[in-house]
Amino acid sequence: MESIQSKALKLFARLAKINKIWTLEGADLQAAIAQKQKKLATPSKKMTEDFLVYYDTSLSFPFYKISQKQKASQKSLIYLAGGGFVLPMSELHWSYIENIMRSLDIEIYVPIYPLAPEFSFEDMSEFLVDFYRNLDVDFSNLTIMGDSAGGTLALSLAQSIQKRNLKNPKQIIAISPLVRFDFSNPQIQIAQKSDFISASKALGQIGEWVATGSSLNDPLISPYYGNFKDTSPIHIFSGTADITNPDTRTMVEQNPTDFNYYEYDKMPHIFPLFPLPEGKSASNIIKSLL
Repeated sequence: MESIQSKALKLFARLAKINKIWTLEGADLQAAIAQKQKKLATPSKKMTEDFLVYYDTSLSFPFYKISQKQKASQKSLIYLAGGGFVLPMSELHWSYIENIMRSLDIEIYVPIYPLAPEFSFEDMSEFLVDFYRNLDVDFSNLTIMGDSAGGTLALSLAQSIQKRNLKNPKQIIAISPLVRFDFSNPQIQIAQKSDFISASKALGQIGEWVATGSSLNDPLISPYYGNFKDTSPIHIFSGTADITNPDTRTMVEQNPTDFNYYEYDKMPHIFPLFPLPEGKSASNIIKSLL
């Protein structure tokens, strides 16, 4: 049974029109994105007091490294924050990262990857490969995790690691990833009726921006068409009240041995990041995997 907290979140999201930006197109969408991109969230003061927070600008785009103060951690996590490939990190992402830091003995890397429309998916992918190649960690204890567009990028990076013969991480965790850009699955419109956090209208145009002439069926852009048989273990979390769910479910059903799939009935987009009983349940599984 769906929790009261989940129902309240959906009501709030619907009344506050949380997904309004994803219903825009053209100049309205570009203007809304430009405004949002001015507001990059940063780690909280409490986080900088309790952990070692390092901001690195040595690569083409910056990244954060958050470490425990007491001792060096053996386990590492790359966290790729979502935002539809156009929105910067939010306070929700930092809150979730902080929760993981307080729960586990781990260090977390947070790449601030480039965003559309100024940059393409190729730009995002190349930066993340360069970032990954330069990491000085124990890859056998490294997890790559992302939510929403960050989940897409995590699945893309998993393929790039294989193609470039880089060291494999321990695992990949994708929360509510967008796995296909064409939105042709008729079940998406059914899911849209209960998804008050995301919407497919703007993402169609964003797909054109990130592809920049490449096919949207490129497996790096749309992991739905990818090959994950030889990658590190992949864990996917998805809720049925989410427009990304129908394609994700189909991808898993077509390749059941390639993924460990966790589906939650009536849960919204990126639900593990929200303070919901169902989100906590999923987060506890994620923490056990980490």
